Amino acid sequence: MLPEEKPLKWLKNGFLLNMITTTLVLLAHYPERDIENIEKIINAYNSGNVVPDKIIVFIDHPLIEFDFSDKVQIIRSNKSVSVIARIFASTFAITSHVILIDSDLMPKKDTLEKIVAFAEEHPNSVIGHEGVILNNSFNPYTSVNTHVSQKPEKCDVLIRSWFVPINVFSSALKMFWENNIPDKYSDDLLICLANKYINKKENYIIPVEFEELQTGGVGQCLSNQHYIYRDQICSLLMQKYL
Repeated sequence: MLPEEKPLKWLKNGFLLNMITTTLVLLAHYPERDIENIEKIINAYNSGNVVPDKIIVFIDHPLIEFDFSDKVQIIRSNKSVSVIARIFASTFAITSHVILIDSDLMPKKDTLEKIVAFAEEHPNSVIGHEGVILNNSFNPYTSVNTHVSQKPEKCDVLIRSWFVPINVFSSALKMFWENNIPDKYSDDLLICLANKYINKKENYIIPVEFEELQTGGVGQCLSNQHYIYRDQICSLLMQKYL
């Protein structure tokens, strides 16, 4: 069910609630951490007070194998794909929202419950737990530190975890194709800035506790090229859409 400007409601225990359904989409890319961590993440979400309606795992490494139940949909590529794969995998979801999370994070028991509660009041917003407010400068992404907040706060780009209305992905792909965006280091930029610039909606940091998992010494954030690309992409999109 797609989110609308006036979200659909249903009656439960005498209260009107927004109808939010969720798909958890995970990218299995690094054998060093993903074989162990993705299974932990799925188990953590499934043990919460609010659980995903569907789970999709996109695998693009031949050494990564899982023995999941038939409730988990596996999408496998025979070659390595950049993180833009999370956007393409998310288009397979038929729920109102998609949960994306980096595989070096672990949700708490009430993480999804808190996110859904906030999304009921902001159904067209991308929601996460760390973010960046871009600076209109030569280095718009790296000139401002990432931050978390003790209260809901608007931001430009969310990092590491995202709760995304399903219609944002079509806008993100439109932005990707029309602007010849590099597919590396760009999936979260496309999601958040498409929602902000094309959909004209807000992105929010909300306070939810996380517990770090092992990173295994991998992760694109260890590369200087990561930040160079992100500054270039943000500069391009800000010049066009602001």
